Amino acid sequence: MIEIYGGNPDELGALIRPYVQRIEVSGETLFCYAPDPEQVLVQLRGRETEK
Repeated sequence: MIEIYGGNPDELGALIRPYVQRIEVSGETLFCYAPDPEQVLVQLRGRETEK
């Protein structure tokens, strides 16, 4: 399970959806369950510097 805080959860969910089995959103936090978490992390790299 990966917990992601910050950013737009809907936008982030759309980005990682192909790589996860399940996504849950609670407020500004996105929780995703992935068989290969590294693929999710690859998609998220660099996003913290985008505006």
